Amino acid sequence: MDNGLYPDGWDRLLIWVVKQILSILFCCGSILSAWAGGDWSEDLKSGALWDMPLKEFAGKYLKNERGEWVDQGKTTLRIARPRFTVGSIKLGETLISVEKGKLSHVQAMLYNKGDNGEIAEKEFEALVDASVAALDGMTEQKARPYKPSRKESAVRIKGSEWKWDKGTAILEASSTGKGSKFEPEFVRLKLGADEQTLMRGSSGERAVKDSLKSHVKKIGTQGAVIEGIPMVDQGQKGYCVVATAARIFSYYGMDYIDQHQLASIADASGDGGTSVSKMVEALKKIGSRFQIRVRDIDSLLEYKDYLRLIKEYNRAARKLDKPKFESKDVVSIWEKGDAEVLKQARCSSEQQMERWIKPIKQYVDAGIPVFWSVQLGLVPEPMRISQTRGGHMRLITGYDMEKKVIYFSDSWGSEHTCKEMPIDNAAAITICRLVVMPTK
Repeated sequence: MDNGLYPDGWDRLLIWVVKQILSILFCCGSILSAWAGGDWSEDLKSGALWDMPLKEFAGKYLKNERGEWVDQGKTTLRIARPRFTVGSIKLGETLISVEKGKLSHVQAMLYNKGDNGEIAEKEFEALVDASVAALDGMTEQKARPYKPSRKESAVRIKGSEWKWDKGTAILEASSTGKGSKFEPEFVRLKLGADEQTLMRGSSGERAVKDSLKSHVKKIGTQGAVIEGIPMVDQGQKGYCVVATAARIFSYYGMDYIDQHQLASIADASGDGGTSVSKMVEALKKIGSRFQIRVRDIDSLLEYKDYLRLIKEYNRAARKLDKPKFESKDVVSIWEKGDAEVLKQARCSSEQQMERWIKPIKQYVDAGIPVFWSVQLGLVPEPMRISQTRGGHMRLITGYDMEKKVIYFSDSWGSEHTCKEMPIDNAAAITICRLVVMPTK
């Protein structure tokens, strides 16, 4: 009997059935993981994860993932929001290291304040306890305490370790304070075939000053660029300062000092970023332990520095017949200032250009990259960038006086490894320049 009501009723029934099925599936994460092939635990426990060719691994686990290579050598794959799991453990940003076409080791954030914001002490401890219990169950053994040495970590870490004949897992948790002063930092999981593979980075050869020159490649007759500086991708976090510092630690053979540890000691926040002065202060505190020192080249970090810049800006503005800077808020020169006036004020003559580039040449020739704090949004960028305005930290890695450019790098992945900018543009947007170098 067709009275015109049956089709509508049938549609509603189908919609209701689909909703019930979806509800059941979303309430049962294990079923979804099984269907998606996203649970690593079986291959991790058996050791198959480390023997699996990358192509097979990608076909099994990465079909629905959005990832990108961190470095140009394609040794580290970054998955920002993975769907795969380790048993019941949900992973955050995951770095998959690849060696000879297979997985070497994995580092996965279960929590970090940059991506996840701050959480309460009870929630933090519950996450650690649940992760320990899950790994106890997967490995069928009880966790053993793990604590890195002071030379392997810049922060206090409470850790647990599991070893079995086919693998090693290390869970690290870092936080400071208690009660109302509690500050969560990160919880991360490290996985490898064995402890030696997992800790390979921390047992690497430390760089010394003389060996750094081997990384310098000459460009023409008047240029040079430093090669082989590891990339760290900060992702969407406001971690440009600590990610840049982590790249230098890794370049000097200390890749176990990562952006999350440095964010902790420099009191960084995921949305507000990191104060350059706080980062410098923190690096000075740990300098002797890790055999590094910080040297300031030039900076606009104090009130008197901005007053000097404004005087130079207004002198240049008169020459170009442009408005002077009259604001009492001296830092707002970056928002209200004119890029052409800034270039005229800071790098309009050959003498100014040579004075600005001289320390760059000195350090680059020695294989030491330069921390470069800049104000974005004033001059053109060579390619699209994640951040378009505001303060930002980069590395100056080279120069070419024939082309009158500097080479620089951003902590946003492999595409940003080496870019160039005219020297006068670079000088115009500079807030500060400093170097971190080995002491021996």
